[in-house]
Amino acid sequence: MKIQLIHPLTGETVQMELDEATPQRLAELLAPQASQTRVRQQVDNLPYRRDVKAILGELAAMTLKLGGVVLHVGRKLLELVFALVQRYPNTSCYTLIEYALGSLISSIPLLGWLLGWLVLPLFTALGLAIGGWSDLKTQQQVQQLQEQIQNLRLRAGVDYHERGGDQ
Repeated sequence: MKIQLIHPLTGETVQMELDEATPQRLAELLAPQASQTRVRQQVDNLPYRRDVKAILGELAAMTLKLGGVVLHVGRKLLELVFALVQRYPNTSCYTLIEYALGSLISSIPLLGWLLGWLVLPLFTALGLAIGGWSDLKTQQQVQQLQEQIQNLRLRAGVDYHERGGDQ
């Protein structure tokens, strides 16, 4: 099957040859779990200005048509970002902060030219490591707390169903 891709902004056209099963496999792989309204609600609940939400809404609506199969690439991408931020909040926050600091240092006229190639990836990796460690510690603390709560509820030798027992 011969497909033709057109860049939406520049109009540049690229033609490729694919076998018949590839678009269907891509559709299964990139099938979003969340509905369009769920992703829109998540975007609307973000604490950002309307223009940022509009850009994210356009990203969520971005699709790609491959051989008669529609791929919801934008919705899947936003779904992945929301899932990562929800699962690892410290990692994403520290990584963004350190990336911003690395970008600021890289933009200093002479120093950025000399060290920018090293500072930006190093600071981003540092933010990823610090945030990952923080998320790991938080998850361990939550697990320990759940174990303690479970131990308090189920003390050995106590019949909780009998009235008048040790309660």
